[in-house]
Amino acid sequence: MSQWLIGLVLATAVLHASWNAVLRHGRDRLWTSALIAMGGGLASATVLPFLPWPSRASLPFMAASFAIHTVYRIFLAFAYRWGELGMVYPIARGSAPLLVTLGAAIFAGEHLGAPALAAIALICLGIGGLSQTSIAAAAPKRALAIAFATGLSIATYTVVDGIGSRLSGNPFSYVCCLEASEAVPWFAVLVATRGTLRSVQAAPGDGWRALLGGAISIVAYALVVWAMSFGALGIISALRETSVVFAALIGWFFLGERWSWRRLAACGVIAGGIVALVLVR
Repeated sequence: MSQWLIGLVLATAVLHASWNAVLRHGRDRLWTSALIAMGGGLASATVLPFLPWPSRASLPFMAASFAIHTVYRIFLAFAYRWGELGMVYPIARGSAPLLVTLGAAIFAGEHLGAPALAAIALICLGIGGLSQTSIAAAAPKRALAIAFATGLSIATYTVVDGIGSRLSGNPFSYVCCLEASEAVPWFAVLVATRGTLRSVQAAPGDGWRALLGGAISIVAYALVVWAMSFGALGIISALRETSVVFAALIGWFFLGERWSWRRLAACGVIAGGIVALVLVR
């Protein structure tokens, strides 16, 4: 894989950790999730007139991804309701490359050798270590369970979108159509659950930060899906999930989350396993 492609995916990791910090920071996370989806949808709809329509072969994958992304956003909102960014994010994102690699082997014919399996074991070790840190031990068990469920949904939509974007003829068209459609159910959720602004428990500035976070999220994901048309799904997913380190640092520096050397070491092991997975492929 070329160095510029690696650098691009690593840059999206920073963007991805940033919009997750926006969601974790929001006081009313269901409202924030809806605005993030709507911000991404608006940004996508703006550029859609300038893009070709994705091929018909990709539409079933787009429909499946639409449903999976909706479930993913719901899981993520509840995970952040009960757990901190530095705990939820590494577990959800760190578990995804393992599952993506398995899914890619089954559905996309990307097979792993012994070195890659050793790298996966290293990631598992890091996730296990993270789940034993004091912050994870203090978190409700439901937060840990939903974090892992979120990782499963991430892996599922990554494989679906990786295959769908390759069939679409234009990865950017695929992502923009997907994200624009995702804004529709979230708008309905927002109206149904927060019919008036008086029922929104948001802090000043949460609204514009959520909309900006949505625009950032679509840029990040569009670049990742585009990268998957050049590289193996497992490698791209692994590179993207180095964002676990960025999320932990954002949680520490900007959200006032607790920190420990054990937690730092666990995140480092996860990141090391992800990098090793890239190097041995």
